Amino acid sequence: MKSSFQYKLQSLEMLKCPVIRFNIMIKQKELMQIASTKDRKLVTDILTKAFADNKSVNYIISANGSRERRIRALVEYSFDVCNLFGKIYLS
Repeated sequence: MKSSFQYKLQSLEMLKCPVIRFNIMIKQKELMQIASTKDRKLVTDILTKAFADNKSVNYIISANGSRERRIRALVEYSFDVCNLFGKIYLS
């Protein structure tokens, strides 16, 4: 009987195969929708909370009272640039 570690390892080995990896990517895209500018607030809220404890962000942004506002501005900028030059996917 295989352990859960062996199953995970087998799954990772399968991802090395380009055909399987491509099929997984296609399936993931089918489950995702493209974000629009209407989703900007939702995306920025999620990412602002997600990056609140990120060490790299903490290093760049000072830890004073307006820290969350600065993270939000960084995320809004990122959203705008990604939306302008590519696509943003939501699941």
